[in-house]
Amino acid sequence: MPEPVTVLESRIQQAIDPGFRDRLLDKGLARGLIWRNGALPPGSPSFPLTLTEDLLDFGHTVLAMSLRLRGVSPNSPHLKRAFLCAGEAIESAVHQGGPGRPDSGFHRVTAAVAFHLAQYAARAYSILPDGTIETNTSPSELALARLMRRSLDELHEQLSTWLQDEVHRDAAVAERLQTDDDYDEYDAIDDILTTSLMRGLAFFDHALRTGTTASADRAKQLLLAGAAAAADLHVISHWWILTLASHLIDDLWDHSLHERLPKLPPDHPDERWNGLRRDYIHRLRRNRRAAIELWPSQITAAERAIDPADDLIIALPTSAGKTRIAELCILRALASGKRVVYVTSLRALSAQVERDLSPIPSFLWGFPYLPCMDRPGSKPLTQTRYARRRSSYRHPRNWTSLFETIRRSSMTSV
Repeated sequence: MPEPVTVLESRIQQAIDPGFRDRLLDKGLARGLIWRNGALPPGSPSFPLTLTEDLLDFGHTVLAMSLRLRGVSPNSPHLKRAFLCAGEAIESAVHQGGPGRPDSGFHRVTAAVAFHLAQYAARAYSILPDGTIETNTSPSELALARLMRRSLDELHEQLSTWLQDEVHRDAAVAERLQTDDDYDEYDAIDDILTTSLMRGLAFFDHALRTGTTASADRAKQLLLAGAAAAADLHVISHWWILTLASHLIDDLWDHSLHERLPKLPPDHPDERWNGLRRDYIHRLRRNRRAAIELWPSQITAAERAIDPADDLIIALPTSAGKTRIAELCILRALASGKRVVYVTSLRALSAQVERDLSPIPSFLWGFPYLPCMDRPGSKPLTQTRYARRRSSYRHPRNWTSLFETIRRSSMTSV
């Protein structure tokens, strides 16, 4: 019988209290600051010999309770803190630990999913450094790591290779059980459950490519069915990975660009927005490090960005996603047949904008995107040069000149 939400929340609150188990989590975080390759420097404080195992036990217990709570109350205010504590406990047990631990890959992946569900995607990314995720990871763990690192082309290739390999087909598994003495039922279970995960992620990959909600729903169904089978067979590692995968793709799809960027009705005067929106999502999906979702800091602004009459002011810290909102505003303005001027306060920021935005318009909108940033040797933004551009950005060395040029070019089209 499922635990009541109030009971789960009470147990989680008790577990994530800073003083729980004699400040166990704080001890793990403190040790993580000073140990390297599993060894403490001379003169360091003494830590319990069982600290690593205690942290793993605590982290996975809190993570399991958090997953159960998310399944019945996804908007519970306790979830973010609970997932964060679980991720920190597991991370502190294996990060900078000894290199010979065979299950380090599994623990890194579980910690990364916990951080992701706590809305700390950057921490999830950093705990899976490039070039090391292939070490001590099973095919299932590697697939999840690639999804969290947004290496979607590598993930697609891995899924295709596994699912198209005849060795992993049900008939081949049944035949090997009968003919291969070195292939026992545990190997068969491992193959079958891994294939279940690969199929689920393949459906989710299709959803990200096409925006099809039915594919995302089917992916989650397959992963949950695989997790139930793993539980019945008492295959704990597969249960963890399949369960974590189902929650991960559920969260990713909920925050995905497909779900969060609104569409306009087919008879809307600016219906061109829908085509630009589709192509924009596809372009971000094809980046080397794909962008497939909006961050929590971007969601409200992104939903308002499609209203051209909305006066929107965004105040966010550095690297919190303001440029993505600007791109959406530019996209919406161009869908209405308007021109855009992107004004920056620093020349260094103008250079960054040039680097980030210049590939987008020629790909999406079919016309060149020419910078008009003030820099040595650049031409002034005259009325003629401005009129030929759909989108431009500018460091306002002379604000009066800039706005006078815009006014003369017809203010209604900006």
